[in-house]
This record gives sequence, structure tokens and C-alpha cells, in this order.
Amino acid sequence: MAQFSSIEWTDHTFNPWWGCTKISPACDHCYAETWARRLGFDIWTRGKPRRFLSDAYWRQPRRWNDDAASNGRRARVFCASMADVFEWHRGLQPWRQRLWHLIDETPNLDWLLLTKRPHLAERLAPWDDAWPDNVWLGTTVEDQRWADKRLPKGACQGGTAVLVGVRQTTVELNGVDNSGAARRCSRRVTRLGEFPTDLSAITRSAAYGICPMLELPTPHAESQHMADAVSHDQNFKNLIVDYPRESLAFFAPEEAPAPDDDVRIVPARQEQLTDRLGDRYRALDAPLLVEWADGRRDAVVFALEEESDWRRFSPRRLARYCLDLADMYDTNRVVPVTIFLRAAERAPTSLVLGTERCPYLVFKYVGCKLAEMPAERWLGSSNLVARVNLPNMQSAAHDPLDVYHGAVRGLLALEPDKAKQAKARPGGRDLKFIDIYAG
Repeated sequence: MAQFSSIEWTDHTFNPWWGCTKISPACDHCYAETWARRLGFDIWTRGKPRRFLSDAYWRQPRRWNDDAASNGRRARVFCASMADVFEWHRGLQPWRQRLWHLIDETPNLDWLLLTKRPHLAERLAPWDDAWPDNVWLGTTVEDQRWADKRLPKGACQGGTAVLVGVRQTTVELNGVDNSGAARRCSRRVTRLGEFPTDLSAITRSAAYGICPMLELPTPHAESQHMADAVSHDQNFKNLIVDYPRESLAFFAPEEAPAPDDDVRIVPARQEQLTDRLGDRYRALDAPLLVEWADGRRDAVVFALEEESDWRRFSPRRLARYCLDLADMYDTNRVVPVTIFLRAAERAPTSLVLGTERCPYLVFKYVGCKLAEMPAERWLGSSNLVARVNLPNMQSAAHDPLDVYHGAVRGLLALEPDKAKQAKARPGGRDLKFIDIYAG
């Protein structure tokens, strides 16, 4: 996991374990469960084991604490994005005790404990009525009914700030004072973009012990359904056509133009390719013609294709496609590129035609295996195509919210064209790309 979190209201994220059991409607589209299953961990529901992390991982908060002491600035730790620290599950108590000791040993960190089980906090936490000042209890409320169930339990924990994550655009909440007596208050909690994002700027309520917390901007609730319904080929074709230079730099860096090269990159015309190559190549259709203005290099045709399943990948088909492109453009300067969306360890790396005596034709291609690329390396990348592909990368040791937010923040920060920025807004095509693959 990277040292710093890209979630705006925290500095770090920490998970004492992975896995949980769904208990309310807010769990219906759990991003953490989806992420864990995608990485091959069957750790959801009550009877399943949990995933526990290494000692090296557990040492990280102590480094954060030392850094905070040196910098003179307290740091916030979101705990936990892949679990619920107050889940009642066999085998968790030793790890929970280890977490309480870690919190006591890191007084320069404010621990944001987010739970949907605040009624178990008093029973499972060791602090009774004297909770440390560096522990902020958080809970999620879907609507007023769940607010009535959860907020009195959370607000009774003396001495702590109570963070309220709201799952609706706006909701009226009943305030609860620290003694547990209900009072009416017109506190209005709003979604991201309509409320301050800096927790330090939000005053803790001395009367109610309730501090509004932003709704987590998680991947789209229908992202899995979207992924089933869309064409991966079309998704990547749109991305390549919209950002051709960034696509070449990310998918085929060994052959891409240098950053300071004056080049013209032109997608081949769809109708020309269909007439010349036939319908069978539409799924492969994302060729780019790169021309150097100063003539230092001859033009190059990049033939890019996406493969979601390496078992369907055919080097022969790709070779035929490249030969047809070479014929159409009257050039031998063709670079075949295959983007493997899923794991592709056993994908063939070349095609050799010939006999034992002599290989008469050797065909190779540039293979970009997204699932084998470490997300940590690309979280701070200035390449927009790399950033939106973060959810497709390997990140078993990284927090999924960091990965998702790194993708969204990269899209918003790196798109300079105001006309294209609309695609980065909710409902826009580029944000849908992130949501589909984050789901």
C-alpha cells in the first residue's frame, strides 16, 4: 500500500484485515467485496475466513506517527476500507487487540474508525467511557431510519468525534448528544462537492458529538452490470482515439514518439478499414498513423487491439491484420500492440512459421499486460491513459479506494481540453471507463 492516501479527507488508509459480512442496504454494492473477489479472495460472509496482512504492513502506522511528530502536523488514518473493525467474527479478536495497541502507540495519528456496527463499539473497544482523543468513530447512514438506529450508539462513546457518512444526496438527521438523549437538530449533510472536504475545517460539535463526513465516492453502483453489457474493444478504442499520444506512451513505450517529438497522430478511417479489411476486423480496429513533422523518422502504423481473454488471442489473426495494414499504407513500418485486460501469463509471445530446419517467418508484437502492472508505480503518473487504467492493474496490497481515487483524480487533473472535460464529469464516457473496470 502506498504511504499516502488519495482520499481527500484522510492522509492514510489502514486495514487490520480484509473481509466482512453484509448487514444493511448500504452493503448491497460493496466495492470492497467486488475488489477482493476480483483479486481471488473469497472472504465475504460470516462463515468465510478473513485475509490478514503482514508484519511489514502493520509497521507502517508507526512510521506515519514518527513522520507526523517530526512535521508537527497530525495525520488522519482511515480504518478500515476493506473491513469493519467492529464485526463480530470468529478469529478477529486477537487482530482487534493488536489494532487497539497500535492506536495507543500512535498518538500523533487520528484514527477514523468507520463501521456499520456502532452498537458493538462499546463492547469490543477497550476504552469504556474514556476513549482516546485520537479515535474518531464513524458510521454510515442510508436514511433517517438507519440514522435513528446507528447514531445514538455512536454518539454515546464519550470523548470521541462521531463521523457520519451519508449515502443520499441530502438527508435530515436527528442530532444526539453525548449522553445519549435525543434532541432535534436541523444538521444537513451533503455529498462530495457540496460540503467542505477538509475535516479540520469542520468543527466538532460539542453539543452533539456529530461531525459530518462526506459520502465515499465509490465506483458506480451499477458498474458490474455496465461491465457485462459493454464492449471492452469499444471502451479501449474510444480511449485510444481520444488520447492517442498518451495511449502509445503507455501501451507501447518502447516504440512511442518521444515527449518532445513533433508528431501528427491520425486514427485510420473506420469506413476505409471496413471496406478494405472486412467486418471481421472491426473488433481489432484501433490503428494509429504516426508522422514526424521534421522527417527524422518515417511514418509508423500502430495496430492496437484489446483482448479481455488471452485464450481468444490469435497471433495469426493479428499478423494477417498487420500485413493488410502494411499493404494498405504501403509500408513495412507497422507495430502490432496487444492490450491484455486480464491475466495473460500463458499468452503466446510470438508466431513462428517454418520447419525444424529454418524459421521462415517470425512475428512478434508489443504486449501490454495490465493485470501484471503494479498500480503503485502509476498512481502519480502524468499519463492520463495510465491513470484511468489503474483499476485494471495489480494492486493486491493497495487500498482499492486509493486506486479508484487515483484514477478519478488523474482524469480530472490531466485533461486540459475543456470540451473533453465533460467526459470526466459524472455520466461522462471517461469516468464510466473507470467505473466499469473498478467494479
